[in-house]
Amino acid sequence: MSKLEKLPIFFVTIETLVNMYKQNEDMRFENLGVITDQRIPVCQVYYPEKKLIPNPYTLQVNKENIIKWRQKIVQFIIDDMVLRSQKGQANRTLTTYTQKVFNFIDYIDSNNLELNDNIKTARDVFWQYTAFLKSKIRDGGYSQGEAHSRHNYAYKLLNTIYQDKENIIAAGIKIIPNSRSNKVEKTSTEDQKYHYNFYYNFFHQVTDFLLENKPYPLKLKLPSCDIWCLPSLYTFYTKDKEFSMAFNPENGTVRSEQEIKDLFNLPFLRDGRWARKNFLKLLDINNNYYSDKRLKLGSNALKAFYILFLSNTGMNDSTAATLEWSNDFKIEKERHKFRNIKYRAGNKPVEFQIQSKFLKDFKKYLLLRDYLLNGKNFEYLFFTGYDNKLQFNPCQKMGSFSSIINLYFTNNIDPNLPRINSKQLRVNKTHQVIKADGIIAASQLAQSSVNTIINSYLGESQESSELQFGEYFKNLNNSIFERTENEIETSIGRCKQVEHPDKKQIPDLFKNSCDYKEGCLFCKQYGLHIDKVDIQKLYSLKYVINECKYIAKDENHFTSIYGAVLRRITNIEKEILNTNRLENSKLKEYELDVFENENLHPYWEHKLSILISMGVLK
Repeated sequence: MSKLEKLPIFFVTIETLVNMYKQNEDMRFENLGVITDQRIPVCQVYYPEKKLIPNPYTLQVNKENIIKWRQKIVQFIIDDMVLRSQKGQANRTLTTYTQKVFNFIDYIDSNNLELNDNIKTARDVFWQYTAFLKSKIRDGGYSQGEAHSRHNYAYKLLNTIYQDKENIIAAGIKIIPNSRSNKVEKTSTEDQKYHYNFYYNFFHQVTDFLLENKPYPLKLKLPSCDIWCLPSLYTFYTKDKEFSMAFNPENGTVRSEQEIKDLFNLPFLRDGRWARKNFLKLLDINNNYYSDKRLKLGSNALKAFYILFLSNTGMNDSTAATLEWSNDFKIEKERHKFRNIKYRAGNKPVEFQIQSKFLKDFKKYLLLRDYLLNGKNFEYLFFTGYDNKLQFNPCQKMGSFSSIINLYFTNNIDPNLPRINSKQLRVNKTHQVIKADGIIAASQLAQSSVNTIINSYLGESQESSELQFGEYFKNLNNSIFERTENEIETSIGRCKQVEHPDKKQIPDLFKNSCDYKEGCLFCKQYGLHIDKVDIQKLYSLKYVINECKYIAKDENHFTSIYGAVLRRITNIEKEILNTNRLENSKLKEYELDVFENENLHPYWEHKLSILISMGVLK
């Protein structure tokens, strides 16, 4: 290695970086470092020959060997950091993804590989990096998940830099799969109801009690039992807790001094009088609107709402717990049944989506939040404590806030409360939205691709999915070619009962089958005549779908949206041949007429023309 010398680094915080980015300020990338949860010298990418000394923190490089072209890589890192920061991702997440770029560049440098403006060098490097990662999986150097993450991010880097619309870089290379044998499964319906009702009832009953300034005692009606809440030794009086002598848990009243003396065998009446007097004084003090006991109770209601928030938004724990907040927000309707909450916090726009039916609960939480703050300001939507005891709990950044809350309520109120973690809540919510509003709505709410929803949240492997599709198609094909008296012609074939789809056989991806023509293929009412007209319709649909392949982000994106439809068309082709009513050569002739001669059915010809005129397709 040539002589190395110290490189001065100009470190900026991620907040400063975002502001510089917004104001379009010039950045000297050759000396730039960013402070996230640690110091990251992003400029090290420029220098193949380098050495990082942790103590004292020093970067030594061979300045004569700087590769100016790599400014594009640094720009990618900066762009990605800013974007992730604006999305509210934790600083350690920014560090993790930047390190993946460093890993990739270190691999290139250590193997003396060339990466320059020529896209072929990118393809060669990516091919070799793929082989390297697969070898690390085999020898146990990397887990499958780690190799997938590094591989996927290296491809994202190269695809962004080279704008590889023709898929030259990854042609013939499949991204290493992120096979997780233990996918998070949907919680049982019974546990979901118990869990949600517990936190819903607790939040609303306690919040109403506090905001309406109702007097103690408070009787909480929860799924498992009724529990008294008192401002005394214990907050929540479960079966193992002993009440004050003056309190009658049977009816929630204060006993008379004579009742106290007789019930507890006290020697003197004055003993009963003192017990009653002290208890009444305790109630009187804590019936003050801003008493410490009431505020502490309210902080528990905040915790309960946090679980409701996760259950209703499907957010990741760390993302939700670190949401910055401003009371200067607006509510916008962008989709049916959903509302977008928009505001600015920390000099950046923040936005998240909730279902319309949850909006009333969210507004009530904001009133509770103001009550707990007691006139003070706090930058985050969620916190622990109250008034002068406010704090941002470390667990909020660690992504374990919901786990701590579950543990608290299990230990202090209901030991039978199901402990459903944030990942399970996310899966549960995704399933609910898919069932009610379809997979696209679930994708938008979870801010994940449709492919991610299918692979990660539906808890199915590719093999399981294929098997289910096979069985499912078999059921559909029982009567697909049968002609019926009341059938009508459609742009995709025939419909046996208009506007009466048999939804029992329709997968979630195409639930509203009458709304989208592709969905007809998955309905028991769908029919097809084995003739040129109907087969032309089928191939015309396939033609339009394939035209859309060129506007998809990548192969995975295209497959996630249209894969099931193409599998269904292939299945129908096979079924046509199985009937022996049409020769394979004739079927191919119909297909070539559409794909080679571009003789599409008029409906699909018109649809294609609209897409082209709109600039969606070329």
